[in-house]
Amino acid sequence: MIDFRTIRERISAQDAAKFYGAEFDRRGWALCPFHGDSHPSVSFKNGRFRCWSCGASGDALDYTARLFDLDSVQAAHKLDADFGLGLSSGCNNSAEAQQKEDNRKAIAAAHQRFETWREQAMNKLNEIFRIAHTALKRLPEPLSERECLALRYQARAEYLSGVLEDGSPEEQAQLYRERKEMEKWTEQILKGS
Repeated sequence: MIDFRTIRERISAQDAAKFYGAEFDRRGWALCPFHGDSHPSVSFKNGRFRCWSCGASGDALDYTARLFDLDSVQAAHKLDADFGLGLSSGCNNSAEAQQKEDNRKAIAAAHQRFETWREQAMNKLNEIFRIAHTALKRLPEPLSERECLALRYQARAEYLSGVLEDGSPEEQAQLYRERKEMEKWTEQILKGS
């Protein structure tokens, strides 16, 4: 399937018009190829075109489709080929294209799992820090086992939360790989009484 959005982002209507032979006056207007135009009546702005005489308008896909009497898919393939974008090279159902799409989906799913874990881990670490901070305010009163554990891991929780918030991708990935050890003590504190 051709990527219409990428074509629209990469090729403006003015680029298409210029490529297919339109000549522009000093204002950047061109003769309209869609009616018998003798005075430039097509303007270009924000990647789109508009003829102020016949009303034709649109983006590069619309311009190309109308100019060559194509449907939008054919126009997309023509722009892709003519501008060398490489968006539709080969068969879209080829094994290579399918493998690339599968890899993209796998990476996106892995990233989503990481981001979900990261948010949950930061919430747990911040809760441990809060428990420890509250326990410090209560001293010299006796503390629960949970509060003692939270105090013991307070600096570690603060450090790890900082890494998850502002650390490099490598540091965050390392924490994710080693998450079982961290989850063990965080759960022990948070489920403690």
